[in-house]
Amino acid sequence: MDRRQHADASPTERTLAEVRSRGWYASPCEAWRRAGARCVSCDMTVDAEICQTCGKRAEPIWYRCDFLGFADVVALPVMLLIQTTVRSSHATRVAKILEDRLVASWYWLSGGGRIEVWSWGRLSRPINGRWWRLKVTAITPQMILDAGWVPPEFSRELFPAD
Repeated sequence: MDRRQHADASPTERTLAEVRSRGWYASPCEAWRRAGARCVSCDMTVDAEICQTCGKRAEPIWYRCDFLGFADVVALPVMLLIQTTVRSSHATRVAKILEDRLVASWYWLSGGGRIEVWSWGRLSRPINGRWWRLKVTAITPQMILDAGWVPPEFSRELFPAD
């Protein structure tokens, strides 16, 4: 990773730089989606751009949508989905995948992909000129099975012959 990276870079920016330094193609795969609008004056959710109650302009409401519900960065050609975070939220992000995103992560892993949680923690003093330390946890199919998810049995109806 570039040592000249600014101190307040986000975990996603650090992850993109690290992935690219390994020679892989990296792309953020989260998007902002519109979820409606809210009138600032009335504090009501509205469907149009103008509030029907007071006639003032409504502000749009946006939410962040991750790929498969957890991935922030995709790295190719290694087929790696990365959930990025700060060090203090590392265990929470692993638990999120193993509790809430079992089906999506199972199918990604069974298709030959990899899933990892990358967290960045700031050191009190630099080690080898680096102020930030990367912690990586790989999500494996065994972890998903241990979490209690039972994959559906394979059936030919899922894959009809052409």
